[in-house]
Amino acid sequence: MLFPRHRGVLQVYRFGCLAQRTRHRCLLDQELHRSSYSPAEPLPKVGARSTVVDSIDRPVAVIEVTSVRVVPLGEVDDVHARGEGEGYTTVAQWRAVHEEFWHSPEMRSYLGDAAFTVDDTTQVVLERFRVIADLRTV
Repeated sequence: MLFPRHRGVLQVYRFGCLAQRTRHRCLLDQELHRSSYSPAEPLPKVGARSTVVDSIDRPVAVIEVTSVRVVPLGEVDDVHARGEGEGYTTVAQWRAVHEEFWHSPEMRSYLGDAAFTVDDTTQVVLERFRVIADLRTV
């Protein structure tokens, strides 16, 4: 999962739990998907660019949003799950990990709802992006 952090106009992303593998796949495949639930934040805009940083805040890539969809959680498919680049082969695997995150104390605290849960009708944001610049130094 990617975690956004705002720095001025350009949004900055830090890779989450599978940082090295996901970042590596992002830079190899040049395209990935991302999903989120954050009703308080505005939807990403197609064409928006963001910087991806590593675990010590070094920029590693610039990405550009190529599509954004808001769908019920029950409509997320295997194509999106595999496209996140974290090794999911089915939407069931993807959903189990995401539900664990969305039901975590940190997420519930962020949302201000200690009893927050998701179900098939919960609206989630599905984002697709492409790498437009590899900023790693050799």
